[in-house]
Amino acid sequence: MNSEDQGIKKQKYSYEYTAREKRVNQAIALIKPDRVPVVSLADSFMTSISGLTEKEAMFDYDKFSRAWLDNTVKLNFDMAPSPQARISGQLLELMRVKTIKWPGQELGEDCQFQYVESEILKENEFDELLANPGDFTLRKILPHMSETLNPLSMTPFIHSFAYGYSTATSVPAILGAPPVMDMLKRLIQAGEESNRFNSMLGKLAQDLAAKGYPLTYGALGICPFDFVSDFLRGMRGSMLDLFKRAEKLKATIDLFTPVCIGNAMYMAQLNGSTRVFIPLHRGADGFMSNEQFRNFTGLA
Repeated sequence: MNSEDQGIKKQKYSYEYTAREKRVNQAIALIKPDRVPVVSLADSFMTSISGLTEKEAMFDYDKFSRAWLDNTVKLNFDMAPSPQARISGQLLELMRVKTIKWPGQELGEDCQFQYVESEILKENEFDELLANPGDFTLRKILPHMSETLNPLSMTPFIHSFAYGYSTATSVPAILGAPPVMDMLKRLIQAGEESNRFNSMLGKLAQDLAAKGYPLTYGALGICPFDFVSDFLRGMRGSMLDLFKRAEKLKATIDLFTPVCIGNAMYMAQLNGSTRVFIPLHRGADGFMSNEQFRNFTGLA
C-alpha cells in the first residue's frame, strides 16, 4: 500500500471515529442521531469467539489485545467494548489476591474470574474505620484483600510516624523487617507487571481508535452503597446494616462518596473519555424500600 492509499484509509477511519462518537453522544444527550447506535458491553465474548480460554485471555496480553481488536472490527459495533474491567492474571498471582478466584487457580481454565465476597469490615469496626480511615485501610482492609500485603497488619499506627526521630529510626526498622522487605520486593514486581498490562491496554485503545472505534467508556464508577456492600460488608452484612446500624452505614457511605466520584473522574480524565460506566448492584430500589433508596444512595 502506497502512502496516498494509507492517507485515504487513515482519513476514512478518522471520519468513522468522529461519526461514531457523535452518534452515541447524541443518543446519550437524548438527541436523535442519524441512526440507532449499536453498542455492546461484551467482555469475555470478545476473546472467546477467537477460541481463547479465560486463562489465556487473562495471562497472554498479546493474544488478548489481538482478539479484542480483530473482533471489534469483525463485529463493527459503533463503539469498541472497553477492556477496562479486565484483570491481569499475573497481577492477581503476584498480589496473591484473596477476594478473587481466577481461571487456572481455583477455577477451571475457561471459567470467568469470580469475586469472593466477605465481611472485611466487621460490624464492630465501623467506629475504627470512621475515626481513621487511612490507617484502618492500610493495616486492616488491604491485608484482608491480599496475602502479599499481610505484613501491613504488623505496622504501627500511621500517626506514630509523625515524630521527628521516626524518619531515621522507626520507619527504616519497620521497612527492614524480613516480611516487609519480601512484600516490597514483590510489590516492585507487581508494579512492573502493572506497567506492562496498562501499556497493553493503552496501545489497544490507540489501535482501536486508529481503526475508527472509540471506547464505550473510559472509566468504571461504583456507587457508594455498592462500594461498601460489595467490597467491605458483603451483601448479608450491608442488608442487615440498613436496619441495625443505619447511622454508621450512612456515615461510611458518606466517607467513601468522594472516593468513588474522584476515582471515576481521575480514570476518565486519564483515558480522555467523558463516558463513565456505573454498574448498579445493590444500591437499587429492588433491594431496598423507596425511603432507604433515598437515604442510602443519594440517587433520588
